[in-house]
Parts: sequence; C-alpha cells; structure tokens
Amino acid sequence: MRLLGLETATTAAVVALIDGDSTRELVATTDRRHTETLLPAVSTVLAEAGLAVGDLDGVVIDVGPGLFTGLRVGVSSARSLAAAAGIPLFSVTSLEVLAADPRTPEDGTVLSIVDARRGEVFVQCFTGPRSSRRAMAPPLVCRPDELSDLVAPLAGEVVAVGDGARRYGEAALSPLGVDVLSTIEFPSALVACRLVLGDRRSPGALEEVVPLYLRDPDAIANFTVAPGRQT
Repeated sequence: MRLLGLETATTAAVVALIDGDSTRELVATTDRRHTETLLPAVSTVLAEAGLAVGDLDGVVIDVGPGLFTGLRVGVSSARSLAAAAGIPLFSVTSLEVLAADPRTPEDGTVLSIVDARRGEVFVQCFTGPRSSRRAMAPPLVCRPDELSDLVAPLAGEVVAVGDGARRYGEAALSPLGVDVLSTIEFPSALVACRLVLGDRRSPGALEEVVPLYLRDPDAIANFTVAPGRQT
C-alpha cells in the first residue's frame, strides 16, 4: 500500500511515503514555514520515488492538536491532494503519533505533550504495548504546572515525549519522576502512516477531516481580550 503522510501540527513540517517495504521521510522545516515548504517537500518525496499523487492509495494527515497555522495548512493541503487524485484521506492525532514513536518503551505509560504556546500545552496520556497503545482520557489543554494533576494517579514508570515535554520537562515533569525523552520532539509523518496501516483505519469523508484545535486560535483569543485593554 502506498501512503503519503503529512505532518504540520508543530513548528515542523514533515512528509513521508510508505510504498510497500520502501519508506522515506523528509523534514521540510522546523521553524513554522509550513506554507512555503510543505507542498515542495511533497513533490520532492514523490519525485524521488518516481510516483505521482494519482499513484497513491491514500493520504494521511495529522489533524492536531497543535499550532493553528500549521494545522490549517496541513489539513487543507491533504484534503486538496486527496480530492484531486480521488484517493482516501486518513487522519491521526499528533498526540497518538508521538505515543506510537518506535523510540518510546515497548510497554508502559507515555505522556504526549505538544507545546501550545501562550504558556499552555496539549497533552494526552497513553498506556499499554506500543503496538496497541490506548488513550487513558481525551486530549486536553492545560498549563505546564497543571501536569502534576495528570501524573499523580499514574502508576509505574512514565515517560514524556513531544516539544512541550522538552520545553517544560525539567521544571514541570522531572520533579515528578517523569523521564523526558528529549529525542522525540516532533510527531513523525512516517509513524502516522504506520498507525493507519497497523490499525487498518477507515478513511474519513473529506469534509469531516478537520483540525483538532482544542482552543480558539491566537487571533480570536487576542481579539476577545483587546476591548478590555487600555490604549
């Protein structure tokens, strides 16, 4: 099965391709230049494999939670590619992709944390074997100092992954005995494709594949507080 994966939930934009036993992954940017770099990276990955979009069996997109602009660019690009080629569109979340990363322990509890900016993080806890890790609760947005409320009930060894864990881990997680795996910073587009294949997920209707924001975009949040400010 040939799957193209797009990852734009964080400051990174990553494109991956699975073609049977052959895989490739290209990091297009790590500094939020999703608009300029994502589609050229798609062209590069497909050209190196000698494929066109119409040769694919599906597109996989990370719908978040994550940064607003990256999600908007990624989801709209994935929907456009799938619609143009008439191929299925599959969706995964940034937090489950982080938890399924092959560098996490084979078994145990994983705290996936994405930096949400504005002093907040997106977080979700997963447990069980890596090949069938399950979420313990829905994803949520919170302040780093509120992570202790999530960690306190957890038993056994807990590891944390994601750019949010890397940014806030030393202050918010290490004192709680959580091991921060700083090498796992961004969700992998290749892991996203493998999740779809491993779980045998069904594609979604194009109009139903939308970003998972969990909170208002920065522009809306800033607008709502503006009237109360002194000018």
